[in-house]
Amino acid sequence: MSWATPLKGLSSSGCTVKAKTTALCVATPPPSKNCPSPLSANTWRPSWSLEFSLVKKVLYVKGAPEIVHGLCATTSGNVDKATLDAQLLGYQRKAMRTLGFAYQILNDDDVTIVDQKVVAERLNFLGMVAISDPVRADVPQAVQECLSAGIDVKIVTGDTAATAGEIGRQIGLWGDHHSDRAIITGPEFEALTDEEVYNRVDELKIIARARPLDKKRLVETLQKRGHVVAVTGDGTNDAPALKQLMWDFLWAMVPL
Repeated sequence: MSWATPLKGLSSSGCTVKAKTTALCVATPPPSKNCPSPLSANTWRPSWSLEFSLVKKVLYVKGAPEIVHGLCATTSGNVDKATLDAQLLGYQRKAMRTLGFAYQILNDDDVTIVDQKVVAERLNFLGMVAISDPVRADVPQAVQECLSAGIDVKIVTGDTAATAGEIGRQIGLWGDHHSDRAIITGPEFEALTDEEVYNRVDELKIIARARPLDKKRLVETLQKRGHVVAVTGDGTNDAPALKQLMWDFLWAMVPL
């Protein structure tokens, strides 16, 4: 069974979808021609095979949901911002990483990116996904051994404050007994004067939504206070901080 129909929301732009139903076999063996995508044992589910014929280009955007949503003029399903924010916070409080997605069908004269910033004016927010990245079982003990040895541990991450706080709680670095001064975001950290950072840096446990220069500034300030600093990093964003160190460790990947 097959038919052609305008794709919802895209019909005015000449986008047509040809769709046909397929039987999706779900079982434990690896994918095969007759069983392309196992989902759960011993069940059958319908799937859609879509063939797109677009006469216009489409801009797709992904990133932090709160940022992507802020760029959008409309939201699929007319979901209001308060509902999205509540759902997003719920995911983050479970230490889940989140991504938001949006799209815009482009006209020939549309300006979409200026100075590496998205300036498209008709983006539609499609939704978000939440990704579970559990803390490794041995991490809490390793953190406690460091603390017992007099080594102060700090989390510097691009995750949101809610996600970073929950990860800190799970590894025993953050708890209800800590004040709000123990956690800060990258923009808030950047807004502090050098003197304010110097006076506060020892009590900081978590810097969320951190940028590369935030990490470098943290390392520099800790060194000014006489600390010996070590950093583990998994990417180029850590390069400025790693370069600043007395002794540094660059790991290909160190997931929590």
